[in-house]
Amino acid sequence: MKENNLKLEQLDLSFLPKGLAGERREQLKKALEGIKKIKWPIKAVVLGGGYKHKELTYNQKSLGSDIDLFVFSNFIPFFWKKLLKIQEEINQPVHFFHYRGVIPLFLRKSKTFWAYRLKQEGIVLEGDKEILRKIKAREDNIPKIEALRILFQTLVVWLCLAQLNSEKSKRNIDKFTILRSYLNIGESYLTFAGKLAPSYRERLNKIDEVAQEFNLKRDLVEKIKLGYKTKIAPLEMEEHEFSLLQVKKDCLEAINHLLSIYLKTNASLEEKLDFLGKEIRPKYLFNLAFFYFLRNIQEIKPKFLPIVFRFKIIDLWKMSIYNEKGEKNKLFTLLNKYFKDYEFSDEVLVKIFEAHPSISTVEII
Repeated sequence: MKENNLKLEQLDLSFLPKGLAGERREQLKKALEGIKKIKWPIKAVVLGGGYKHKELTYNQKSLGSDIDLFVFSNFIPFFWKKLLKIQEEINQPVHFFHYRGVIPLFLRKSKTFWAYRLKQEGIVLEGDKEILRKIKAREDNIPKIEALRILFQTLVVWLCLAQLNSEKSKRNIDKFTILRSYLNIGESYLTFAGKLAPSYRERLNKIDEVAQEFNLKRDLVEKIKLGYKTKIAPLEMEEHEFSLLQVKKDCLEAINHLLSIYLKTNASLEEKLDFLGKEIRPKYLFNLAFFYFLRNIQEIKPKFLPIVFRFKIIDLWKMSIYNEKGEKNKLFTLLNKYFKDYEFSDEVLVKIFEAHPSISTVEII
């Protein structure tokens, strides 16, 4: 891999308050140094997030936006565990950084929402400068089902995880976490409508049009707009009261709403997921990578054949619904399909969602 395509000193962070730019450069330097410990071939390292369009969450004293560093390598499953160990070391004492794995072999099928974002927002720091051009995702070719994936990811990895962290720290969930979840609801409707745009500013400009198309409630639309403003004008944000229960309810209602449109039925949510499951077929190499990710979760022992050859993302989504509704018998029935043994908790559900390459560049249908 060719190194130093873009020197960190050249990365434009001038939009950040004084002092935060230098702090972020030092953090990025540490993250890049961690990758040098990997001996497997790596094609490129890409900085994701809002840096390209100067759209981050921050205040005068600290940055709310994490660092997402995407490592492009066909050998990711073989050194993923080591990357996670390096990530853990970097995140001491403050958790702010994530390595993300991308398998270039799959880029010819890269039509997901996350692939689109990476293509539009990514900055190649090291390696193949043209790697992002290979991503196929455009505003008009992202499958509608991706809108559902955004919402389920929000329900678990954002809201469930935020609740767990709040309970551990005995602190209230910060407003930016809830508003980011409302931003994600906006992203899901834009994706479903085929009206995404490269930057948050451009997407915000389309929200009223999409809200009218889907007949969204005015209160929800205003919260979605506030969510976008956390990235576009974070220093201008005013104080608002937000409810975790309400944002969860709004997320579930959006899932139900889009499924009703997609499947043309008003059946129950569980029935809709059953109908949807008949349309989605597994990607076997994709699921093999998933198996390797799952092996790194200490609380569960995955069954090889069901995970690799019969795993359905619909079952993962059902797990989140059953867990949210407290329907443990149905949840454990699903877990028994895929795991030899498990110690289930909300933390484990979050880990399974994080392990699934749901923010990878490969579509699921």
